[in-house]
Amino acid sequence: MLYTAFIADIINSKVLSKGDRERVQLSVKDCLSTLNSIFQTSLEFYVIFSAGDEVQGLFKSPEAAFLYSRLFKIILSPLQIRCGLGVGEWTVQIAEGTSSEQDGSAYHNARAAILHAQNCDNYSILFKSDSENDIYINTLISNSLLISKQQSPYQSQVFSIIELINPLYDSKAMNLLFFVQLTAIIKNKLEFANEISSDFEPFDLLSPLLSECKFEFTTTIIKGIYKKLSTITNTTRQNIDNIINVGNFNEIRNIDITTYLLIYKTFAR
Repeated sequence: MLYTAFIADIINSKVLSKGDRERVQLSVKDCLSTLNSIFQTSLEFYVIFSAGDEVQGLFKSPEAAFLYSRLFKIILSPLQIRCGLGVGEWTVQIAEGTSSEQDGSAYHNARAAILHAQNCDNYSILFKSDSENDIYINTLISNSLLISKQQSPYQSQVFSIIELINPLYDSKAMNLLFFVQLTAIIKNKLEFANEISSDFEPFDLLSPLLSECKFEFTTTIIKGIYKKLSTITNTTRQNIDNIINVGNFNEIRNIDITTYLLIYKTFAR
């Protein structure tokens, strides 16, 4: 059986002041706690701090690890995250231990991926499985990150709210009952938000695979949330429409969906 190791750290965290570094670590800890609850069914070992600012965990599937890394990046923005996702075997199994006490080719690939990401400006998240599709998966991830980096801080914040209201999720890997817990984390960093609605319209990534009809890439953002966003951000609906278009929100989500589908089809058993 193949597993996926997840290793991540905060880029340039060592240059932060002691107080800022403590606040960052607390934010990361809160983020991990919530994400571990959401992904608990797909985690072999929870993602926890392993050494310094580094965190790691072990997933039962690569698509779940990808979705975890995606939300991890969105929630902690504007902090810059570096991740290595490694698919492989889990050979040294310490049942009562933590992820950092385990070993196998999944961990070796994740370590190789994050070390390689340190030397690549365009790849802050890298996927390594030694599959012929790795190059396509990493190109898609890189393109999504490149577009995201072009967003203004305001656009990035609005994008994080959309992920609360209209999240991309895998019904087999994620528990939406815990998704509402992200509201408090994101609200704490949004100065302009008066309220964040917990009434969300999830987009199940498995639907295109399970449905008999052909999946077409139309907008993944439900139009009904535009009014909610204008209320939350205290701006006009027309301005929200402009933010979504200029920030390339649909393009980013469609690339992420394509990445998920490619990972799923490459490794699904």
